[in-house]
Amino acid sequence: MISVLSLIVLVFIAIGRIFSFPEVCLAFFSIPLFFLVPFTIGHHILVIMKHKSDHALNLSTVIMVKWSIGILCLSVSYFLISFIHLPAAVIISASSVVLMLIFIIFSPRWRNRDIIVVKNSTLIWFLITIIVGGLFPFIYIRFRSVFPYQLGIDFATHIIKIRDIERGIYLPSIFNDCFEDLILTIAMILGLNPLSIFWAAPLLQYILFSFGIFLLTYRLNRSCLLSFLSAIISGWGFGGCMLMDMILLLRRNMLMATFPFAINTLYGSFHNAKISGNSDKLIQYKKVLNIFYIFPVIIPFVFSNYSFFCLYGQYIPQAIKFIIWPVFSIDPSDAYIGGDFSKLQDIYSLVFSILVFIILRKWLSAREIDTTTIVLFIITMSYYSLHFMMGLVITVLLFLIISVFQIMKNRIILLSNILSLVAGLYLLLNMASGLLPASLILEQINRIFIPFNALYYDPSAYNFPFDWKKSFLETMFGSTFAWLFLINIVLFPFSSSILFTYDLMFLLHIVTCVSIIAYFAPLSYSFRFAIFFAQSVGYFSVLIPFQIIKRIFKFSFGIRFQSHNFVFPVSELLLLLILYLPLSSITSPYDIYIQYYSKILYTPETGLSSFFKWDLEVARMLSESFPRDSILITDPHTLVIISALSGLTETYNRRIYTSSTTTAPLYVAGEDILKQVLMNFSYRSLQDFLKYFPNSSGKQVIIIINYRTSNWINSDVDYSHLKPFRAFSGFENFLNDPYIEKIYDKDNYYVFKMDLSTISQPKC
Repeated sequence: MISVLSLIVLVFIAIGRIFSFPEVCLAFFSIPLFFLVPFTIGHHILVIMKHKSDHALNLSTVIMVKWSIGILCLSVSYFLISFIHLPAAVIISASSVVLMLIFIIFSPRWRNRDIIVVKNSTLIWFLITIIVGGLFPFIYIRFRSVFPYQLGIDFATHIIKIRDIERGIYLPSIFNDCFEDLILTIAMILGLNPLSIFWAAPLLQYILFSFGIFLLTYRLNRSCLLSFLSAIISGWGFGGCMLMDMILLLRRNMLMATFPFAINTLYGSFHNAKISGNSDKLIQYKKVLNIFYIFPVIIPFVFSNYSFFCLYGQYIPQAIKFIIWPVFSIDPSDAYIGGDFSKLQDIYSLVFSILVFIILRKWLSAREIDTTTIVLFIITMSYYSLHFMMGLVITVLLFLIISVFQIMKNRIILLSNILSLVAGLYLLLNMASGLLPASLILEQINRIFIPFNALYYDPSAYNFPFDWKKSFLETMFGSTFAWLFLINIVLFPFSSSILFTYDLMFLLHIVTCVSIIAYFAPLSYSFRFAIFFAQSVGYFSVLIPFQIIKRIFKFSFGIRFQSHNFVFPVSELLLLLILYLPLSSITSPYDIYIQYYSKILYTPETGLSSFFKWDLEVARMLSESFPRDSILITDPHTLVIISALSGLTETYNRRIYTSSTTTAPLYVAGEDILKQVLMNFSYRSLQDFLKYFPNSSGKQVIIIINYRTSNWINSDVDYSHLKPFRAFSGFENFLNDPYIEKIYDKDNYYVFKMDLSTISQPKC
């Protein structure tokens, strides 16, 4: 099946290269390549190693492992080829196509035991889930944005990095940059602008998420209807507030979409190798858990973390410090600025992790433990390569699942009750944070989290206030559905006596409670734990009412129509009746989101978008008429958008020291300097800004002033919204200065150019 899909995709790529297809059509062909490129790379790596994983694991685990191996290999290959200054994108994209062809030609048929036998009814439910839970939400929101316009600004930062990798300006690191490596490979294969991929590829996230939730819930209850409802509620609920960014192609969303598959894989591995009463075997499993905690979490996160080196390196003996951070220790100045040499530390971290894993693998004797640890190692390392911080979060959650399942199996209900109580009390405290006693208690709790923030310090980390977080559930799922979800979270442990014993269900409940606590905690990036709520919302809200109803209403009735009998279980009909209210308003999170952004980021020509036709026109003009090292001067939002669309990244990539050990982007740390140039433009103010650009003499300076810039200069915090142009004091200087030429003027969107080589005397 996979080889047939590969052949179809390659045929359409060849046709697209020969004939002229609309770019939007080619963009949708990027979707299967997100899976096929890493999978075929991982498949051939295992073939070279002569590893018989296809026979030792089930098909879903094999696919997950091969995809993860491909992600790791892609990341390492891009780093090594770019490090020796070879055209990495061309080499890897061509190699990917060749490997896909080899896979199609020489791929053996799946053995009978690896073929998934699916009933026709289950397949129908699955296809309906993919359509309703994956395709419909994407269409509902995406087609309100005209191709290739889209909401968000993260896509622009990724496109800038993709272009810099392609040109050899930026050396991709092994941890954190594989997302850009993969998109660049796909763009080279299809001959696409990455902007088009960011518009179409989010469909993959919806499909993967719905597919994963369906399989995970089906494993719990073997009911197609309940699995369908769980996937639909989770998928459609993933629509408001922060989690609306499912429509954005992001690293954390890719990890979130594959997380149900990882849970399913790990649960299957451990479920098939249940612990007997043998104490020696129990000790071995505890050893496995300790090993799992050491190499995926401690080694990559500590060894490749420059913040750890700065904060704790001074307290560690020099010999141990050199063992942990040899590259950082050799050239600290390069590490301060994130130079190319410092990224060799990632290679060291990965090699060290593999060596530790091999040594500990030899130490273990049980084959089922060995297989499970291999799966864990590959999955967690691939997560690190996609997103360093979220890789840590997901790895911790996976470790939590395994540790609870193995060590606390007999006390899992007790642990679930305790966590539910703690999460519930913490949630209530935050809801009542305006009251004096609750505020005092929260203040004391928040002090506990201060040391944890030091573990991963990032000045740009978001710490949203509690009043924003309090409205999260209601904004995301709608008030009716939010209350249903919260009631189920509270009832879950207390209803355990009438539930079937589902180990996985209790584990997911524990992860949800931990996510709630972490989300409301004042931790850096704690808001990203919110993405794990949506995965639990569906099956908790469906399975718990169903199990209660099923125990009370055990009968069903049938209807005979012609020669067929149709049986309707009363329990399922009552469940549909209970879920009628949230299901009837299932699009409300999207509607709220669309209504809000229609007021601030909408034009008839573009639909909902964070950039507009003027940005696209200016970017095309700049990319065609100006060198790539031209210096852009404008507001931060416009700078990111235009740098991504035009490829002029000189200003965006410039970094300045914010302290003796850390740097930050010039347009962020030097925002006041940038604003001063525009407000009081003179040769002297320009020179103060250009001192951050070595060898700026003779370069072109491009100044962009638009509605964003004018509102930004006037200190409007929402300057990125589509608002009327507001005059400011220094604007006349640009119109009257003889050294400045206006090259674009449309709808209060102005672009000026200035050639530094033509300026002979300073002007005050």
